[in-house]
Amino acid sequence: MANFYKIGIGNPVSIPDNASHLENLQAREKARRNNYIAETDWTQFADNGLTSAKRDEWKTYRQKLRDLDTSDPDSITWPTKPS
Repeated sequence: MANFYKIGIGNPVSIPDNASHLENLQAREKARRNNYIAETDWTQFADNGLTSAKRDEWKTYRQKLRDLDTSDPDSITWPTKPS
């Protein structure tokens, strides 16, 4: 059996019942990351009103979020959100 950790509108992260404290912290940060990605989904729609350059900035930000290393929850360097 597993539990799920979810923040906001992001996809839930599965946590095993016997998860360690570190695994719980990692799941929390993955859930936070998933929420940040979900909050920016609108930026990739064709009719979003952004210029192609601005859309590319958001695309790069979203990729940095996906590539984020959450293995050490205390040392995460979050990418800067485009303005």
